[in-house]
Amino acid sequence: MDRIYLIYAELGSKSAPLIDEGYVGAFVMCAVNCEKIEKAIHIARECLAEDGYEIVDIDKCISYETHEWVDYPDVNRAVGECKQLESCVYTEFNCWNERNGSEN
Repeated sequence: MDRIYLIYAELGSKSAPLIDEGYVGAFVMCAVNCEKIEKAIHIARECLAEDGYEIVDIDKCISYETHEWVDYPDVNRAVGECKQLESCVYTEFNCWNERNGSEN
């Protein structure tokens, strides 16, 4: 049985989708369904790059445990989609705009 891994990624100012929305960076969590942690990180990196994101850092990768995420509907949504689609699914992006220092 595969596991779900949550990969925390910081995205940079050269990320085309962020530039299009006027942001200069973001954090996102990727849910990936696979057996090995190394492969999960590789899949997340590959998906983010294919979608036009500049990866500044992969902060951490943890195994998803249902009981630890009860109060996080966005993470559970991403995990549910990941299980159905068997692909990398993103949580909501936590973006920032350098010009006014605001986060969204």
